[in-house]
Amino acid sequence: MLNGRRLSKKTVRSIVGILVFLAGGVAAGSFLSYSVFGGKEKAQIPKLSEIAAPPEKIGEVAPTTLPPIGLSPVPPERSHHHRMAVEEVGPQRPLSIPWADPYPAYSFTLTDQNGNQISLKDFSGKVVLVNFIYTHCKTVCPLETQELKKLQEALGPLMGREVVFLSITIDPKRDTPAVLRRYGEGHGVDFRSWGFLTGPEAKVREVLTAYRVAVELEKPPDAPEGSYEFGHGSPIYFIDQWGRVRKRTALTMLARIGQQAIEHLVHEGAGHVHGH
Repeated sequence: MLNGRRLSKKTVRSIVGILVFLAGGVAAGSFLSYSVFGGKEKAQIPKLSEIAAPPEKIGEVAPTTLPPIGLSPVPPERSHHHRMAVEEVGPQRPLSIPWADPYPAYSFTLTDQNGNQISLKDFSGKVVLVNFIYTHCKTVCPLETQELKKLQEALGPLMGREVVFLSITIDPKRDTPAVLRRYGEGHGVDFRSWGFLTGPEAKVREVLTAYRVAVELEKPPDAPEGSYEFGHGSPIYFIDQWGRVRKRTALTMLARIGQQAIEHLVHEGAGHVHGH
């Protein structure tokens, strides 16, 4: 009955059908809302040990599509590409940071300036910047260390919590933990988020091979006995929270793209890494 009138069976069936339809829509909407906003877990970060390359696999994971070191010019009219994630306006035209196709970083275990064993796996869930120096270097190494110190200061609270620097010596014979500590102290670095690493020559050589760091012994004719220098490459690697190499660059570009690149990787990881 409705206002004293008897409803026909046809009308009742129509009302019931509408109610069923509306109930189904509400249920579907609730399910969709739960799936999108409430029920979807953030992706768990995989263990670095599951994706890092073991020594016998070094050759198999060598990068074949790394962009050239540094910045690549991008015409202003070019649309954004998913691998061109950070843009910087140059003096003449926009420049974008090219990202490498991700590939597993070679995971190493070496000794830091305090004599502690440090592994790349220890920093799973953080962005890691890896570079290569030696304390007797008189050219690029001190300049690179100072540039990284500026970057460490610019990143502020991200350092340690989200980002770690690792400087690996190419001269483990002379660069003991104590020597590396004095070197870091001399440059005023903050050891809480920056490790200086050394180790047995064979282990260090493996790391240099894996990261494609060319090293050549140089001994000037007039050099004192036991004195020598190295000619060496100075690649700087950006490794993401999943232990993947995302970029290789050089000192000349570090000041221009370092902070933006790291902040991008931190932001990118924040949307996927759960619980760090």
